[in-house]
Amino acid sequence: MNKTGAKIVLWLLIIGMLVFTAVRTVHFLQLTFPPDQRYVAYIGLVAFDVGVLGWFYFATAGATGAAQRAVAYGMIFVCAAGVIATTVADMTLVSASNGLSKLPQDVGTIGLWAVIIVICLNFLAGIIAHLVDPKHLQQMKEEHLRDRIIAATHEHMAQQTDTIAPQIAAKTAQHWADSITAELTGKLPPVNNNGHIQPKNATRP
Repeated sequence: MNKTGAKIVLWLLIIGMLVFTAVRTVHFLQLTFPPDQRYVAYIGLVAFDVGVLGWFYFATAGATGAAQRAVAYGMIFVCAAGVIATTVADMTLVSASNGLSKLPQDVGTIGLWAVIIVICLNFLAGIIAHLVDPKHLQQMKEEHLRDRIIAATHEHMAQQTDTIAPQIAAKTAQHWADSITAELTGKLPPVNNNGHIQPKNATRP
């Protein structure tokens, strides 16, 4: 019971902090959009607060293979770092605008670059996670082996060209000659028993 209660308290703490940081992240992301497109900032949560939960779930329940797990666990910390960066930047900017503190130099630029890097890494990590899937890697190995077999077959055929080509050419030429002969002789008029050409309308005795 104590362990279950401790886990519940921990998850409530995590969810509460994620809600707080999500609000800060959305507010900071809205600053990077025109006023009529600020709603798009909510989609950006996929790379930050939602990304932490998404990559955590994938790492613990869906990732297979060492490479895929490494990508998933690494992206948990990348998304978490992005959440921290946007939260710090937003709190600093808002506090400075409210006169609570002085705005440190380039804090907005640093936060903006953190957003760009985290979003790009999420995009690349999604592709890499698919590429390093064990099933996909197995398929790639099979295709590589198939390519090697085909290449070896073609190389062997090229080596046997000088031996096989004359034989094939001779058989092809003979077949062509036989076909032409049959075609031309079939058009000749019939010959009677005396060796003379028989007229077409004549009947044999």
